[in-house]
Amino acid sequence: MRKYVVILLSIGFGLPVFAQGAGCNTTAAEKKLTGAAKTEFIKQCEMTAAKARMTVAAKDKQSSGSKSHAGKDGNCGYATADL
Repeated sequence: MRKYVVILLSIGFGLPVFAQGAGCNTTAAEKKLTGAAKTEFIKQCEMTAAKARMTVAAKDKQSSGSKSHAGKDGNCGYATADL
């Protein structure tokens, strides 16, 4: 159940970020940018969108919790002789 909630939340928060690529071109057109100014604006806008996507992905990964059996110190609880 928790897995589905995380997936739905990531989709809900992720859609505006993924739509940003088309938004960058639209915003550049609205500002009537041309040439190098348009290229630089779109480059900056896409970089901001990529950072936002990475932030969303990091939050999703963090909220899903660690699947590792290791403790906080990296110790799995078994001595090397037991393995």
